Amino acid sequence: MAKTYLQFPQNAVANSATLKGAELSPPHSFAAGSASSPVVKADQVYFELSNLCNFKCDFCPLPGSKRAGQHMELSLFQKGVDEIAEAKIAPGIGFHILGEPLLSPILVPALKHASSRGLRADITTNGSLLLRNVEKLIEANPTKLAISVQSSSEKDHKSRGTSIGFRAYYDGIIEAVRRIKQSSCTTELRLSLMNTYTRKFFSLDRQPGINQTGAEYAERFATTIHDVYSAIGRRTSLDQIRAALRKINLNESKTVWIADKIAMQVVLFGDWGNAFTTQEIYPAKVGYCGYALNRVGVLSNGDVTLCCVDYDGGTTLGNLKTESLVSILTSEKARAVRDGFRRFRVVHPYCQKCLGGRNRRMALLKGLLGIYLFKLRRHPLQPKSTQLVL
Repeated sequence: MAKTYLQFPQNAVANSATLKGAELSPPHSFAAGSASSPVVKADQVYFELSNLCNFKCDFCPLPGSKRAGQHMELSLFQKGVDEIAEAKIAPGIGFHILGEPLLSPILVPALKHASSRGLRADITTNGSLLLRNVEKLIEANPTKLAISVQSSSEKDHKSRGTSIGFRAYYDGIIEAVRRIKQSSCTTELRLSLMNTYTRKFFSLDRQPGINQTGAEYAERFATTIHDVYSAIGRRTSLDQIRAALRKINLNESKTVWIADKIAMQVVLFGDWGNAFTTQEIYPAKVGYCGYALNRVGVLSNGDVTLCCVDYDGGTTLGNLKTESLVSILTSEKARAVRDGFRRFRVVHPYCQKCLGGRNRRMALLKGLLGIYLFKLRRHPLQPKSTQLVL
């Protein structure tokens, strides 16, 4: 690696991909924030309650993660949440990065603590443990429960790396949805299906096991909606649903509301920052990312990262066990990254890899696309939202 002006973590580019020709820009000075007025206000802070998972999905980087498996301690979580609430860093938190949050022994008390501090609390789960924990979740009443169904096909389910059969898995999710809907809790439910047409845009050593695009994806989307409707007692024909979906573009990230507090989510396949290739990756030097320092990650060991896509701590800015969240997010390392993106310069080697490509032209195009989406078009971090009109 060439010159380095900032002391970023040594594992900043520790990944299966090789980063070529990365160089950092000189640091810039910023006025430090205070606990009452931090320099950074994030959209959301993600807490990884556990990086252990009962699935090994081939579209997830967890099987290749180099971190030791562990659960987050409740006291550490409470420290982070208290500071987020007191310093007004973000309006809410999410339980996501790697791992399955329903495996964490602190999930319910963590939800209750976040609620007591007036914060939104969103869970992302693979859904396999949903039915056995549904009563606890109803009582804890999270703001949002995102269920990563990803595919309603038994064939594609094999890519999830689990011994749980598809029928038991899928039917358990639908039954949990029915129970939650019949309860008095106010949790928003979102069932995600992955559209894999975007995989052609990424450098992949092998294709993911899930393969659903075009008409096939639309059909699976429709049948899942029909199954949800049947579970909650809403009589709607499959043909009606198909006709309604033809008016909706399912090739973009989107939330499709199908009932009160129930939505289907179009999730586009992504590569987690070139995580699924061993090819040389040319670093992006020019670009912009709306997720860095806006979707902050707190890993199960307390490491605070630039964003929730950093699954192995390559952008670690500090550790919550020994530092405050405000001091970490206003540190020299964080300010240099923030200032770089303000000038459309990608300064952190991990970000350079994440936004990079298999050749210089691709790296430049991806960087320019980031500027176009996040700055020129003001591309929202949240997916577009629409209503299924039957």
